[in-house]
Amino acid sequence: MSANSEIGHVAETVKGELSGKEIKIAMNGKFVSEALKAVDDEYVEMSFNSPVSPFTIEGTENKNSSYLVLPVRTNA
Repeated sequence: MSANSEIGHVAETVKGELSGKEIKIAMNGKFVSEALKAVDDEYVEMSFNSPVSPFTIEGTENKNSSYLVLPVRTNA
C-alpha cells in the first residue's frame, strides 16, 4: 500500500494472496484503514473488478459486514 499527496508520501507493505488478474489501483489509505479496523477477523478478503471500480473488504470468517471503498483516480 502506498500514498502520495501534496503533503507527503506514505508506503505500507502487507502480505496477501492474489487470485485472478493483477491490477494497479489507487485508494485512500484512511478509508481502507477504517474498514480494516472494523473487521473483526484476523484475515480479510478484498475483491476488485477494475482500477476504477469500487472494491469490497470483508472478513474471511465473518461475512456479516462488507465495506465498499471507492478508488482514487490518478494521472500516472
